[in-house]
Amino acid sequence: YFLFARNVFRELPDVVMGRGYCDSALVAHCLRQEISVINATEAIVVLHQWHDYVHVKGGKLSVYEGAEALENMRNNGLRHFAPHVCDATHKIKVIDGICRVLPQKRSVLRKLEWWGFYQKRWKWWPNFNQMWNIVHRGGKW
Repeated sequence: YFLFARNVFRELPDVVMGRGYCDSALVAHCLRQEISVINATEAIVVLHQWHDYVHVKGGKLSVYEGAEALENMRNNGLRHFAPHVCDATHKIKVIDGICRVLPQKRSVLRKLEWWGFYQKRWKWWPNFNQMWNIVHRGGKW
């Protein structure tokens, strides 16, 4: 679910909903604008209806990797480390039957990725992630 105040997405670049990276585009926009993103997966049970993709030309592959998904990536400046639930700024946790909003912890590497690419908008920053992985694996690609 996405719950938001009016005008939060007023300056959001074009997003094709129901295609790959649409959720990531919404989260990225909020984080760039320093708008809180709250992960409620531990507090709210969500049932998603199962369906196939026969209604979409090209099927599931087209939905997640097709032209419209790539357009979502391009329009919203997303990369291989596109945002997801682990990038939320806060989380809702049920403690003694009471829902509490707590800061969500992120790994140091993920924070560096976000800081360089999404906040500073350094286009070369994804290379940091690749270099980190090479160093971390002992120089093996």
